[in-house]
Order: sequence, then C-alpha cells, then structure tokens
Amino acid sequence: MGKIASKYCRKIFVTDDNPRNENPKKIRNTIMKGCKKLASNIGSRKKAIKTAISELGSNEILLVAGKGHEKIQDYGNKIINFSDKKIIKAIIPEISGVIIQLPTIPTTLPHSTASVLTPTAAKPTIAPTIECVVDTGQPK
Repeated sequence: MGKIASKYCRKIFVTDDNPRNENPKKIRNTIMKGCKKLASNIGSRKKAIKTAISELGSNEILLVAGKGHEKIQDYGNKIINFSDKKIIKAIIPEISGVIIQLPTIPTTLPHSTASVLTPTAAKPTIAPTIECVVDTGQPK
C-alpha cells in the first residue's frame, strides 16, 4: 500500500482506519516502510486529516481514503463514533477562503468511498467535489 501511494503522491499521511484487534501502530509502521520519506505517521485520524488539509497547496488534491461512508472507527474492544465527512466539514471552516461541497451517493451499493479535496484557485482553497465509489466485491 505504501509503495503504491509513494509512486503517485507528493505527501502521504498514514493513519488508523479500522485496526480491530490488530496493533494499529504495527499496521502503520508496515505501510510506512513502503512510503520512503514521503509519509507522516499520525495515529489520530482526525489529526492526520487536519494536518493534510492544512498542508494542501494550490492546485493539489487530497484523497482521504479508507473510511469513506463509515460512521465508526473499530479498535476491537473500543468503537469510536467517527465520520471522515464530519471531520472534514468541521476542519474546512478553520481555513480562510474555503469552499466545500460533499456530494452524497446511494448507500445501497457495495462500496468504499473516499473524499477528494481539490483547491479551486491559486490561493489555498479546498473544494471536495467528488466522492469515489470503489467496488470492493464485498457486500456492505
């Protein structure tokens, strides 16, 4: 995963998804091995998203992948209410001159979603304009 990301990305933020009963730090460290020096290891998903948004430059795209439509984060014996969309919507207003549009998609499809943030002007503005649907081949 890290090797593929490093091939196509200028900067990578490795964070927790749903580690369930696995060690989240070990998962992140394994991914980091393939990222070369392009990646930051940030365990807190909220902090990772905030850092990534704040470092987003003009004409750059930020892909927040993994959780998509999910509203929880699963740490095995600990379930946390967590929504990438809600976090992004809360962080965006903290940045001046920001535009945000988060489209919705049907939840009846088997999918994994990712919010894509893209600046719309020369100044650091962000407009999430697309939500990717990836067929995982697994029922929802």
